[in-house]
Amino acid sequence: MSRRINLDKPNLPDPQCMAWLEANGIDPSGVPAAQEVLVEDDQITLVEYVRSLDGFKLPVHDSNGELCGWKKHLVTVPMLSAPENHGL
Repeated sequence: MSRRINLDKPNLPDPQCMAWLEANGIDPSGVPAAQEVLVEDDQITLVEYVRSLDGFKLPVHDSNGELCGWKKHLVTVPMLSAPENHGL
């Protein structure tokens, strides 16, 4: 069974979402809130920011060299704690 969890809540940061991410070994500060996370087959698939070796988010620039966002990638991690354990 699969389900999607919307991280984009009206009052951010959402303590329940943050607790759930942390319980699954995911750093909430590295996860964009504007997304739905897929929970399927005891795994969590979500988008995270790409970070440099020193922990900074990698920037994305447009053709004029202006900052237009942060580099992201899709990751899948094992689910250690179910969303229901955190009221989600």
